Amino acid sequence: MTTFDPSKLSVTFIAPSSSNQPLSGRKYTFTHSDTTSCLFLSVSNNDDDITVNPAARDKVFAYWHINNKESVILGKAYICNGECNRETSRTRFKILQREIPKALEAMFYGDHQFLSNYSNLLATTPIYIYFHSVYSKFRGWHYYKTPNFYLTLNKQ
Repeated sequence: MTTFDPSKLSVTFIAPSSSNQPLSGRKYTFTHSDTTSCLFLSVSNNDDDITVNPAARDKVFAYWHINNKESVILGKAYICNGECNRETSRTRFKILQREIPKALEAMFYGDHQFLSNYSNLLATTPIYIYFHSVYSKFRGWHYYKTPNFYLTLNKQ
């Protein structure tokens, strides 16, 4: 995994989301520029932001889901919808597996001011990312620890 560089991260809050509200339904969209190595994070509560399609090929989406005082972060990463062959899908899958931790680190670092209000959830909320692919070998849910794990990476 390449190292996360906070100076390369640009964060945009899309109303009604802000650096202090709301938690339930809070959504993250992470992408990057291959040419500049800049990282981009948007924080919103808009359902349209988590639609996975070919145009979302280099994005990672995640959102907070709170139910009966239990929380989970669910995410999506796009592999292939049939427009690429199995080998290309395998390559994309491996790259995304390697880069998802960097995306999660950027998401939680970029929203750390807000998340500091929920320290009790940072160590206990599991993160699951769904890899979207037409090929069953590359499709499915993967566990990625908790937000606290990614927040502490940048403090070491």
